Amino acid sequence: MHDNFSNDQLNRNITVFTLIVTGTLGVMAFQVLPSLVIGMLSDLGFDQKQIGNVSTWQLLGIAVGSFINLRLVKVISWRRIAYTGVVCLLLTDLASMFIRDYTAFILVRFISGTAGGICVSFAAFALGNTRWVDRNYGLFLSFQVGFAIVANLFLPGIVQTHGIISIFVLFTALESVAVLILLRNIPDIEVTQQGASGVNSAEVWTYCIIQLTAILFFFVALGGFWTYIAPIALDAGLSEQQTGRALSAGLFGGLAGAFVAAQMNIRFGRLIPILFAVGLQFSALVILYSGFDFPVFVLAAGMFMFGWYMFYPYQLGLLAALDKDGRPMILSNAVAGTGSGFGPFIVSIYLHDDFLPAYVIAGIFLFLALLLTVVLVLISKRELKAG
Repeated sequence: MHDNFSNDQLNRNITVFTLIVTGTLGVMAFQVLPSLVIGMLSDLGFDQKQIGNVSTWQLLGIAVGSFINLRLVKVISWRRIAYTGVVCLLLTDLASMFIRDYTAFILVRFISGTAGGICVSFAAFALGNTRWVDRNYGLFLSFQVGFAIVANLFLPGIVQTHGIISIFVLFTALESVAVLILLRNIPDIEVTQQGASGVNSAEVWTYCIIQLTAILFFFVALGGFWTYIAPIALDAGLSEQQTGRALSAGLFGGLAGAFVAAQMNIRFGRLIPILFAVGLQFSALVILYSGFDFPVFVLAAGMFMFGWYMFYPYQLGLLAALDKDGRPMILSNAVAGTGSGFGPFIVSIYLHDDFLPAYVIAGIFLFLALLLTVVLVLISKRELKAG
């Protein structure tokens, strides 16, 4: 997919680290969504449907930003893209500290999501042009999980004491460090220096669209369930602090899933690992719906997140193996954001007396994502061998 242009600058460790941080800043709000939900419930007084709508518009913003980035990478330099995205994130997170009106909050979080989409899709695109692509994507996912572990461990208790503003104080502090110190390390690669290493045929585009649809369905399941996992825990009798600790502990399962995917790679093919990963997620949903206490919640959360971070790298790897011009890889962030946004919206429509819709919708879309990915693995072997 890439020709490793500007190798000396792009493959420096500090550059790769900066790209990873830039992309992580773009999805911070998604990574700490359970803590944001607690803040919207306890501090802003939003109800479950309002929370679903805020999540929907913020995550749809990530999709919009990713689509915008399809154009930005063709017209402005890399460093300017990074500064544009992170500065917009900084401004919207500053504004979010002082907004308590529901409609205004949705608008600002949508703009913030759009800025985040620019950041994460740019980081994924740039990392795809580095020398050690697989390693760097693995580090990218691992860094996101590491951030989520630490943030969800401490933020629920802090939010309960100091309000939702504490989340945005953290966000703006990290974004300020990036703007003032880190982003200068991104090479100022101009449009004329950028180029694709191939062109996708109609057949390859068909395969890519199938896989992008599978990613869309996977993130509908994730976005819908991840938005409501904290309320599910609170409804079962866990406190805010217990919920945060459980999710942080569970995220170690995500870290393990990403590590296992990176170590296994395609040594045993793709079919067995993806069946195992999604099987764990289905098992976690059954365990949680059957009732749980704190230890069982930790176990089920760990299983769900292990499957999440094991399955998604295989989805990206399959797409990257097919893609020859880079556009489907940028679009992968757009469809992930779209799915993450529509998940909470779909669940909120059917949510009434209990959280059964969150389980059912997650199960349906997990199955659809698995089905499409398995079909693609089976029918695209010839193209993968040729590539």
